[in-house]
Amino acid sequence: AIWFISLSGMLAICTRRYCDDCIVGMLGSLAILALIGLVALEVTVSVTVADFCYKGPDAAVLSAADKIGLDEENLELVEYYVSCNSSHPLYQYMNQTIASIKSLNNTLQGIDDNPGATCDATALSSMSGLISTSIDSILSFMADSDCSVINPIYTQVFYGIICDEFVRGLF
Repeated sequence: AIWFISLSGMLAICTRRYCDDCIVGMLGSLAILALIGLVALEVTVSVTVADFCYKGPDAAVLSAADKIGLDEENLELVEYYVSCNSSHPLYQYMNQTIASIKSLNNTLQGIDDNPGATCDATALSSMSGLISTSIDSILSFMADSDCSVINPIYTQVFYGIICDEFVRGLF
């Protein structure tokens, strides 16, 4: 676009028409306004990222989580993933869920073992298989959602990409 405006300006200088001078002036003004907008956007982004990175991403993320009004349990989860200083806040609930599922399985086994029960044995067996799959899924989620898995990703994104490479790319 800049080359086009420059070439149009050189052409306008060579001609004696007033119309092409106005068109070049208007295009040049639009180009300057677009560049002013781009510079303003870059300065806004760089100041925002600088403020975010100045005290460290951990403080900024915790402050943002607090300012948006997260309840205590969600704020505890954010703190867990940022710092890895405590046990996983959801493990208690997941362990309770596993205990309840195991209790359901024991109840189903009791029904299956009862000679007077009129339940379909294949349906009970199928439910026991689903229970085993459910427990495996919860255990897999517990392992995949551990801080030792999530925190390195968080650290790479905020410290390595945003506060290092992105900031260097702005300047």
